[in-house]
Amino acid sequence: MTDKIGAYLAWKRMEQALSKEELAQKVGVSPARIAEWESGKRLPGVFQLELLCNVLGCTVTQLLAGEEAANADEVLLKLLRKLEKYKALGIALVGLLLTQLPLTTHYAVEMGAGQFVTGLLTGISVGVSLLGVFLFAYGLVQFLKNQGEKQDATSGKSADLTQPGEEKEQGK
Repeated sequence: MTDKIGAYLAWKRMEQALSKEELAQKVGVSPARIAEWESGKRLPGVFQLELLCNVLGCTVTQLLAGEEAANADEVLLKLLRKLEKYKALGIALVGLLLTQLPLTTHYAVEMGAGQFVTGLLTGISVGVSLLGVFLFAYGLVQFLKNQGEKQDATSGKSADLTQPGEEKEQGK
């Protein structure tokens, strides 16, 4: 997707008869940054998007879709799906990190901390471990659920969007 955006950005720049240096100056970045965007290595930041679109004479939707005839709803849905995927992975990562946090209790015992402090840290670490396992599992399930929805969408299956308690109309 970033290659398509980069190619569109390069095409629009050339259409406006701008060099990388000129575009960089108008947007307030280095020419190297323009080259990274055009090669697909990086995406423009939120703050540069509006400036780029003004200079290049396109909409944000067209730029993010990498094509002239971009449908805003389609582009927005793609971006939201990606956001959900990364959010789920972030939750799983936080959970995984929390499962490792209780290892600090071992060091408290080695340092000769009192029984109360050691017991308190042990109790907290058990709670944090359980929270970490839960978050990891929840994030993983959400990620896999998002992957399943993506496969359903690409295979043409339609999701049942009726509200609970509503009946589907039968061939009316």
